[in-house]
Amino acid sequence: MAFTRVIRMNFFNDPVISAGYNIQERYFIIGLVCNADDYGRFWYSSKLIQSQIFPLDEEISSDWADQTLKTLMVDGILCIYEVSGKHYAHFPLWFEKGWCLKQRIDHPRDFGFPDCPMCLTEEKAIIKREVSRTIKDKSNKSNQNENNIVEERVPKSRQMKLIKDSFDDLQEEFPDVDLEDEFEKYSDYLSAHGKQYEDYAAGFRRWLGKIFDFE
Repeated sequence: MAFTRVIRMNFFNDPVISAGYNIQERYFIIGLVCNADDYGRFWYSSKLIQSQIFPLDEEISSDWADQTLKTLMVDGILCIYEVSGKHYAHFPLWFEKGWCLKQRIDHPRDFGFPDCPMCLTEEKAIIKREVSRTIKDKSNKSNQNENNIVEERVPKSRQMKLIKDSFDDLQEEFPDVDLEDEFEKYSDYLSAHGKQYEDYAAGFRRWLGKIFDFE
């Protein structure tokens, strides 16, 4: 089953892709992305993959597809793994910021292939979404009347860690901001002025929204 995927311009300019793979191989990579499930996984069957991506191209064999899959694995573009005696492959950098084929999928579908036991892409994505949801929930609650907030205060160290864990989501909201640098400034500001907040995530969002005022 093919899915709608995003192919950004940096795929065509990526030095590994453009220098290491010919046009047919680059087309093959795009086809793999479209055939992968929402966590970047697919069944490792060179014959099936060849028929899905090149259904009418008789000159392209399943042996060529198999060899190209192995080359992609050597270059770190794919990871091949085995679960219950069956072989699968996936893109280990599927959700990684900066990767030329990064995908952003807000609500991954439940059906799909088993997770890679080495990379644990699905497990890590679920944890990241839960952390992000926690950050957003706390930020929303900070805008409510203080009398309605009954939850126990989360320690500052824990809140600050959650902020760093949510950098990918924050970068989508503030694409032109160096989050690492601003987080360090924010931390120094808190320490220097002895600031204490009920919700440090909300404070950091306000900081990012008023960077030039703070400077």
